[in-house]
Amino acid sequence: MAVLLNGDMFATLSHSHGEENGEGDVVASVYFSDDASDFGRVAKGGFMADKPLLYRKRIIPPENVLLKDDVILYIDERIIITKWNTLRPKKEFSHGVSCYFLKEGYKVSKFLKTDESLLYWYCDILDYTYESGTNSYVFRDLLADVIVYPDGFVKVNDLDEFEEAIESGALNSSDVIRALKSLSNLLEIIYGGDFEKLTKRIK
Repeated sequence: MAVLLNGDMFATLSHSHGEENGEGDVVASVYFSDDASDFGRVAKGGFMADKPLLYRKRIIPPENVLLKDDVILYIDERIIITKWNTLRPKKEFSHGVSCYFLKEGYKVSKFLKTDESLLYWYCDILDYTYESGTNSYVFRDLLADVIVYPDGFVKVNDLDEFEEAIESGALNSSDVIRALKSLSNLLEIIYGGDFEKLTKRIK
């Protein structure tokens, strides 16, 4: 059976190697190993898959960074789960775990202190492109972020940069509409008391 990832051929597998998404469709599920000897390829239930490359594309300041040290723990056409260390050392936190919700347009990250305690949940509003030739995901930060603190306090962050990007033309009208829809949907989940449905994937 052929499985498509973002419209491009990703792998083949039997029905028994996938899971249904509730709509009768089979979803390809791939787990990756932390073992360095498995870097690049992994086998699960006879299913082999190449690890994709992940990039973070920022608008302010403009940069496109290969997340070469991020470890992909799980991937299907709906989510990507990674663990990572900070690109630039910070006193407040050193590492974390993230879940990219591809269709929803946001990433939920668990920021951890050196003692493994939770600093906060950080949610990036983003979009992405998948490049089949290089098996790469390029995640573009759409600037509006949400921070959820352990005590439940919620803060919408970086709206000044969001405004700046609109005024400069770095974000067009389609980008703005997409970002605001994702932000609205995310806040509805948070304020509706359903944030656990997102965070449970990386607890």
